[in-house]
Amino acid sequence: MVFKRSGSTTRLLWNAAATRPSQFLGAQRRQDWVLYRWDTEFGIVVLAHGVDGETGMTFPSLALLRELAQNAVALAVVEPDYGPPDGPSLEAIDAAGPDKHYGTTWHRLERVLGMPAPYWHSNLRDPELMMAWKPGAPTLHMPAVVTPDPAPLLRLAAEEPDGSHAAAAALEVARRALWDCADSAHKEITEYVDASDGIASIAVAARPVMPHPPQPVAEETPGTSPAPARSPWTRPPASRPGGGRPDCRPALGSRSPRTSATTRNGTSSSTR
Repeated sequence: MVFKRSGSTTRLLWNAAATRPSQFLGAQRRQDWVLYRWDTEFGIVVLAHGVDGETGMTFPSLALLRELAQNAVALAVVEPDYGPPDGPSLEAIDAAGPDKHYGTTWHRLERVLGMPAPYWHSNLRDPELMMAWKPGAPTLHMPAVVTPDPAPLLRLAAEEPDGSHAAAAALEVARRALWDCADSAHKEITEYVDASDGIASIAVAARPVMPHPPQPVAEETPGTSPAPARSPWTRPPASRPGGGRPDCRPALGSRSPRTSATTRNGTSSSTR
């Protein structure tokens, strides 16, 4: 496999700055990713958002570069956490140096692309809507994407007779899941994206529509109501500093200084 190379430039998405406009080549769906591609003066640069609902980090590698962007000079992956004060974390890899990934920022990515790149919060990644994004597109206001899909709970609630405790519990769990996903997206975009130093370089593609806050299932008679249903979306809080509940798509806080892939001089840290 031979990659198109960007001359001797290494850490392209950290060091380079364009001198002429780039051309947006559109979005592409490939496996569990939505890819945005630009034809820059250095070659094709790709920004990847994962859409499979996984909460883990996916650090770019030679294998991922071959799989997603074999004709690109650089690939950047939007990670599920944040690197204050720069905003959502980005990891990149170059075709000129495919043996080592490195952290970068949205501001440095904009210097290469010549325009802000799109950011989709993990709880708002609807592939169909993501594929329709273009530079300059207005920010969408959309319901949160809940994973796993709560549709079976809604079906159960619809099939139960009026007054059924099972129906009430199923509906409450579904409402809570939608609320939690929307609420975490709203809070994280507000705290880590809107308030970041890089906000001028981030095209926030979508914001959540907030549903009505869920109400707990009322107990008709003390001691006779079934125990509150445990949501399949609710798990213990993440241990990472600033972490939230990974109860839908990942609700994550900021990276600690020790785990950040990007140091102030642009070098990669081996400690996560």
